[in-house]
Amino acid sequence: MSANRRITPSFISSLAGYLIIANVILSMTLSILLGNLGFSPFDYRVEDYGMKNGNGSIFYNAGIMVTGTLLCIFILGFYRWYSQNKLFNTVMITGQICGIIAGITLVLEGYTIHFHHMNPFIWMILFYIAVIIAIIMATANMLMRPDQHEDTIIIGAASITLIMLLAATTILNIAPVITEWLALSAIVIWLGLASRDMHKLSLS
Repeated sequence: MSANRRITPSFISSLAGYLIIANVILSMTLSILLGNLGFSPFDYRVEDYGMKNGNGSIFYNAGIMVTGTLLCIFILGFYRWYSQNKLFNTVMITGQICGIIAGITLVLEGYTIHFHHMNPFIWMILFYIAVIIAIIMATANMLMRPDQHEDTIIIGAASITLIMLLAATTILNIAPVITEWLALSAIVIWLGLASRDMHKLSLS
């Protein structure tokens, strides 16, 4: 009975979050090892590994499509943070909608690069807009709840800051390539911490 009780939607959501991390690491590692760019976060943007990376591109593009799908599943689990407070719920539902949009844009980015060999700039912009709103909404909800882990909130705030820095430097056309790597790394770390929190909810 104990094992069955743990196979809940929130458990599946937390599992999807953990799988995102594993998938990102695996797909990027294969893309770097089997491609022709090597690993150079100061010279190449993340999306270059899907567009200019020879045989390694397929692993990057497949990886982000899988990541986008898993992200949608992960975000659905945020329903566990619903409460009797309408404000809490409005904030969290807004975050869920934006999170799902972010997942869809990742799928479309990989599809656009692989099948149409087009620059996925529009999908990347939509992804960052959607994901920053999703993290802001989730972090705001966590700040209103005393039972949430501080490290998840802190990394969420760091992710928001780095995405805003990336946006500002891009607008000013002075974006250092490493900024994107740092922003995406912070997002992945936040996903891991949020998955941990979701897993604990699944056990309660």
